[in-house]
Amino acid sequence: MVSLVLTCLLKVLLMLIWLFVLLSNLCLTILYRCYPQFF
Repeated sequence: MVSLVLTCLLKVLLMLIWLFVLLSNLCLTILYRCYPQFF
C-alpha cells in the first residue's frame, strides 16, 4: 500500500518537473524572440 502511494507521488512529481521544464523552455524561447539584445 505504501509503495503504491509512493509510486503515485513519484509520477506526479515527475509530471510537475516535466511541466516546469516545458514552461521554462517556452518562456526562454519567447524572451529570446522578443528581446534578442539580451542574448
